[in-house]
Amino acid sequence: MKAIYIWSVFITLVFFGCDDNTGGLGLGMLPESDGITVGTKTFEVTTASVAFDSVFAKTNIGYVGRFTDYEHGFGDYEGSFLTELNCVDELTFPKPYDSITNRDSLNNMIGSAEESVELARIVLGYYSFFGDSLSPMQVSIYQLDENMEKNHYTHSAVPKLGELIGRKSFSAVDLADSLRHESNHLYQVSIPIDKGIGIKLIKENWTNPKTFKDSESFRDFFKGLYITSDIGDGTVLYIQHVQLDVVYRSFQLDSVGDIMQKHNNGGDSTYLAYRSFASTMEVIQSNRIKISDEIVEKAKESSWTYLKSPAGIYTQATLPIGEFLNKDSIDLERDTINAVKLVFNAYHHDIKNEYSMSPPESVLLVKEKDVKDFFEKNMIPNSTTSYIAYYSNNQYTFTNIMRLVTSLAKELEEAKKDPSLDEKKWLEENAAVAIIPVSLGTQTSSSGSVTITNVQHDLKPAYVKLKGGNGKLELRVVYSRFNR
Repeated sequence: MKAIYIWSVFITLVFFGCDDNTGGLGLGMLPESDGITVGTKTFEVTTASVAFDSVFAKTNIGYVGRFTDYEHGFGDYEGSFLTELNCVDELTFPKPYDSITNRDSLNNMIGSAEESVELARIVLGYYSFFGDSLSPMQVSIYQLDENMEKNHYTHSAVPKLGELIGRKSFSAVDLADSLRHESNHLYQVSIPIDKGIGIKLIKENWTNPKTFKDSESFRDFFKGLYITSDIGDGTVLYIQHVQLDVVYRSFQLDSVGDIMQKHNNGGDSTYLAYRSFASTMEVIQSNRIKISDEIVEKAKESSWTYLKSPAGIYTQATLPIGEFLNKDSIDLERDTINAVKLVFNAYHHDIKNEYSMSPPESVLLVKEKDVKDFFEKNMIPNSTTSYIAYYSNNQYTFTNIMRLVTSLAKELEEAKKDPSLDEKKWLEENAAVAIIPVSLGTQTSSSGSVTITNVQHDLKPAYVKLKGGNGKLELRVVYSRFNR
């Protein structure tokens, strides 16, 4: 008996590799008088490409730029984004200098807000980008006149815009930046904006300090920004930080509140300071992606399927739950399902040049009907109804989706108790899963283990062609049963 038991476990481990989600093996605590048989069954899985009409666009990265895919025929990509700005609680600006009434600070502005504001600017920070580093592009910035929607999708209308407040032409990499070759280098683009923005913020701070009590109060006054690229093709920036700086001039005061004088000529001692309002995870940042009609045509190709980001194409897989319940194959009342493996093999992926799109690094498998809730509710893969796989060895491997398959099988069994059940319709609504390119937020513990902290739609330009479509995939099941 012990030899049979060890052999069955060995088969399962070899077949599915190292996997943390093999719960339900059902091989422990077997009576010595019983034997056990381990079997393998394969079931056909049908797949198809589905073009996204729009995807949930709230992310911690802003995508801005344009790219035309001449290599694979996916058409044009244009990215822009909306962002709110955070405000430090109880933020204040120094008051104007007054030698009689305002002597309680070691620094004061040199005069009125109009006199004191040196400049206002938007700083865009990014670690990476897609495309040509030297391709010229122009970014324009608008202030929002109304608040952003909480749940914004890539094709949602842009909120009402105010006037253009800033514009700048540049390339993704500044060749004069001596630190550009350093690892994890933060590229920054500083865009001058209308000084009136800074003047308005300072006056509001002086007259209505409650506006700056917290971020929520501040967003009622300053709705946010819309950042778009209106010139250029070939570069998409992955913006990880947006910051509005108000730079002002102040007097340096001495200990009794008088203007400190310079040692040499007795002139006023002045300096520049600033206050910042930045995009953070606590505020909404939402992307708006335009894609061309070529995406829809590519999704109609039936000899294979695609994964294409951003907001392009996902692969739909219909799990063979009906066949799975066939008593001639596996009997859920008698057999124990040890593991269920599903592999998506990719066609050879040529990287013809440095601007070619790479395959998505990670993908999410989730019930198709649950996609909307998964992203809007900021859910995390639970290895029961949702799973993550990574691109490795030219494939995406879901090593064990046993819990999903068995739960669907039990749901169908229960549904069949209703004599009016339309089984085909039930399977269409419940057995279809979506394979979606995603971007993962992770956290590494002191022991080195990595935890997924958030999952967002991948909005970087990427694609891969998968085997499937008219050619079926295989769902491979390892099960065990007692020999009575």
